[in-house]
Amino acid sequence: MGLKDLELPARQRAIVFPARGKAEVREIEVPRFFDERGPWNVVMHPLAVGRCPSDTACCDEEFPPGFRLPSAHQPVVPGHEQVVEIVAASE
Repeated sequence: MGLKDLELPARQRAIVFPARGKAEVREIEVPRFFDERGPWNVVMHPLAVGRCPSDTACCDEEFPPGFRLPSAHQPVVPGHEQVVEIVAASE
């Protein structure tokens, strides 16, 4: 079975920064980034995602210098510090 054939949820809850200084939990579409030709595909199920100081600073437009949040119709989903379960991986 290829990674694209996995039955993955279409939506999930996430912390979203819709605008400067605001954070909320929303249901969003699950992003799909697959390159079936590449050897480095991994499907991860997030179990816990931390909101670290750099996420908060980005929300307040302090870090990195010159960073600007997108408009309200393109909110930022933070979370580079995660605990995940590996669901599938490329051979």
